[in-house]
Amino acid sequence: MIGSTEAEAFARLSVLDELATGRSSIEAFAARLGVDPADLDPDKPFPEHLFAKLEGAQFKQRSAGVSSGHRAARYRLLQDRSVTVRQIVARGGGGHYRFVGTPEQIVDFMEKWVDEGAADGFNMFMDVYPEGLETFAGQVVPLLQKRGRFRRSYETKTLRERFGFPRPARVLPVGARSVASLLQKQAG
Repeated sequence: MIGSTEAEAFARLSVLDELATGRSSIEAFAARLGVDPADLDPDKPFPEHLFAKLEGAQFKQRSAGVSSGHRAARYRLLQDRSVTVRQIVARGGGGHYRFVGTPEQIVDFMEKWVDEGAADGFNMFMDVYPEGLETFAGQVVPLLQKRGRFRRSYETKTLRERFGFPRPARVLPVGARSVASLLQKQAG
């Protein structure tokens, strides 16, 4: 989730969460945990008095669609007194990491994870397509390139060339531009 300021990125997250769930990001997060959103201060760590509620059946037992690894990661994140509820929500609440911030913050995060051996690559999921991808390509990639972290060109033009695979024999008749053009000729 990219914004020109951190506040803008968080506002975008909240708007998109509200569109998707009908609730703010904090309300949706609270609902997933089974706690009252009024008990959560977005700018403070997760309240310790709520851990007893989380240790009940809802959090510890298997729940549909939530792996034990994700539950354990979420629990560790909630216990971390150095992060606020807002930061936990921005990270996706545990499990898969989600990042919300400025292009510079995203690049700093990516560099840190690579440099500390926490990642050797990233899967990118944009908040909205194609705009989110265009923003990432136009604002984050140039910063990565400036820092020498992302290539500016490729040695080969195709994936086939990259792996040294031979070009297959032509399967279309001479003069056919595509399968669609063959179908049009047959239909016409």
